[in-house]
Amino acid sequence: MIKAIEIEKLFKEAKIAVLGDVMLDRYFSGDAERISPEAPIPVVDVNNVWHIPGGAANVMSNLASLGAKVWGFGVTGSDAEGKLLKDILVQRNIDVVNITADIHRPTTVKCRVIVGHHQMLRYDFESREHLPNHIASKLIKGLEQIATEIDMLVISDYDKGVMSHEAISSILEIARNHKIEVLVDPKVNSTRSYVSVEYLKINISNAKKVTGMDFVTPSKATKQICQTLAKITRCNNLIMTMGKEGLLVFSEGKMTRIPTLAKDVYDVTGAGDVMTAVLSLALINGYDITTACEIATIAASLKVTKIGTYSISREELISEIKIRASSMS
Repeated sequence: MIKAIEIEKLFKEAKIAVLGDVMLDRYFSGDAERISPEAPIPVVDVNNVWHIPGGAANVMSNLASLGAKVWGFGVTGSDAEGKLLKDILVQRNIDVVNITADIHRPTTVKCRVIVGHHQMLRYDFESREHLPNHIASKLIKGLEQIATEIDMLVISDYDKGVMSHEAISSILEIARNHKIEVLVDPKVNSTRSYVSVEYLKINISNAKKVTGMDFVTPSKATKQICQTLAKITRCNNLIMTMGKEGLLVFSEGKMTRIPTLAKDVYDVTGAGDVMTAVLSLALINGYDITTACEIATIAASLKVTKIGTYSISREELISEIKIRASSMS
């Protein structure tokens, strides 16, 4: 229960490696008071441009913001956007030695146009080609070198080419050899490759596709979807996110539903990354899976009140946990 959360446990020292598809989120915000004479579309007068780490880099950023020591693993292009992304991460005290540049791909950049609280448009620059062997090997070797230092490995797989089946196998072998717990947040294509990980977090839409149950309505078969996915992946702890329906946790054969927390929702961008970061931090520091998911849900409820990709702070999270606990007293 939220009212029983021991806050002091949450921010003990944690050492986490985050591996996956790093991105740069670019935002253009302004006013739209005209319709274009060229087409029936609004003209946005841009008055602000900013950049925030996205994807796996957003997980890194949130963990660092909450006080964890973070090693980043991923690939950018050999371009200005890649340099900018690494510079931002360095400013946030994230180790970027193993974020490698590939001259044959662009840095993944998601560009969003914002007017008020509304996202008007998004356009992306990216490659989904698998990494060349020498770059994949470099990431794997880098993980091997720091494996004795970390408490957990978080894999944030957005299906942008970093996590091939072969790379996943090598990475999970390193984790097994060093007894490192792994939390994975995968997309559809690679989910079946993450066999026997300790924690797997997936949204219900992707889970239905992976299990071949995409024709089933959530209200009728969420338990069956969880059980089938857990059997496919041989995962000990499965966390299935269901949007406004909250979370479903399947652990040791037991199913637990955790409701979403009511908030004014302005933007869900990056909420899953926030949840992944806080979930890993809570698990490392000894919370059981259900309590860890409750804390992660609180963190996600904070994020959705913010426009754009966002890193929550310790102070925000502590304050919100106390408010939630007080409301239940």
